[in-house]
Amino acid sequence: MLTRPACRSVEFAETFKDPSVVAAYRHRPPHPPGTFDLLRRLIVDRPRSLLDAGTGLGDLARALAPDCGRVDAVDFSEGMIETARTLAGGYDPRIRWHRSPIEEADLVGPYALITAADSLSWFDLDVVIPRFAELLTENGVLAVVDRSAQVGLREDDIIPRYSLNRDYVHWDPVAALEEAGLFERLGQERTGLVPWTPTVEEYIERRHSQNGFSRDRMSRRRAADFGGAMRARIAEQVKEGSVRMEGGRLLGEVAGSVVWGRPVPYLRATSERGILGPTGK
Repeated sequence: MLTRPACRSVEFAETFKDPSVVAAYRHRPPHPPGTFDLLRRLIVDRPRSLLDAGTGLGDLARALAPDCGRVDAVDFSEGMIETARTLAGGYDPRIRWHRSPIEEADLVGPYALITAADSLSWFDLDVVIPRFAELLTENGVLAVVDRSAQVGLREDDIIPRYSLNRDYVHWDPVAALEEAGLFERLGQERTGLVPWTPTVEEYIERRHSQNGFSRDRMSRRRAADFGGAMRARIAEQVKEGSVRMEGGRLLGEVAGSVVWGRPVPYLRATSERGILGPTGK
């Protein structure tokens, strides 16, 4: 049984239903074009169907729909799904939007590709991994998509001071799955650096799209103090030259990464590790 850390509890997952988080989500850095190119290459089976698990604003689902015959985009946040529908490509008839926890979603496979972008760590892995294993085509894979962005800002002291998620620790769900014998890694690739140039206010709003900084859960004073601390730090580092700005925008970069492989059915994983499965056989 895989146990998520407290910082990935249902309580903090629920923040992605908050209207303020949904509104701020568009300020997250974009996935680099190379991420989409790689995901397209991973679709090798027919039907060319995609399951985007924890779709958020549907960045992957909307971009990949033209390359697929069918896309199921699933998220438990009604606000995310409703907003995703209004964005470019959101009305593509190939996309079926599902407002549901991925653990309970009414899914019809098989899928040539399952994607999880910034979402896998929020799932009940004991439930979804066996589901994914059953839903994939013969050569289909689960692709775990990540992105990391930086502008050179030193904020490691500010983030924990104001975050409501006091139990935060770094946790790698792919590593946990591999350790449990529930995931066979087939490949990993970084998808290159591309410019990311948010304004100061957009950079701060990006933080408010994260689970520890929902404006709906922070007091007005706390949110204002957090914004003030961030603006002061940015101004300080712009002055010293360690953060660069041009035309009112921060000069940063965003990199993507994709790990892909096959989820392993529970019974196979337990038998290979010498652990009795649910049937005791």
